[in-house]
Amino acid sequence: MSEVIQFNNIPEPKTMTLSGAARCLQCHHEFEHSCSGISKGNESDDNWEYLWFECPECKCEKATFIYTGMPEDTTVWVCGCGNHLFYVVKDGFYCPRCCKTNPGL
Repeated sequence: MSEVIQFNNIPEPKTMTLSGAARCLQCHHEFEHSCSGISKGNESDDNWEYLWFECPECKCEKATFIYTGMPEDTTVWVCGCGNHLFYVVKDGFYCPRCCKTNPGL
C-alpha cells in the first residue's frame, strides 16, 4: 500500500517590497517606482527578481532603482555617464548604460 506524505511544513516564498527613485538606462527617464519581489533562493538568499523593470517612458526593461540599500559611510563608484550600477567582468567594470568597460583600480 502507498504512503501519503503531507507537505505541511513547506515554507512560503520570502517576499519584499521596494519603492523609490528609479532611472531607465536606455532613455535616462527618472521616475518613482514600487515593486514586490520573490526570492529565487532559500530563506537566507538575497537573490531578488526585481533588479530590472520596464520604463514607463520607452517601455524597455532597462530601468533600475537609483539608490539601492547601502551601508552608511560607503564609497560609491559612479561611471562618467552617471550610472552607479556595474557588472564585474574579466577586463574591469562594465557599465550597461553607456556600454563601456572601465579597467578599475
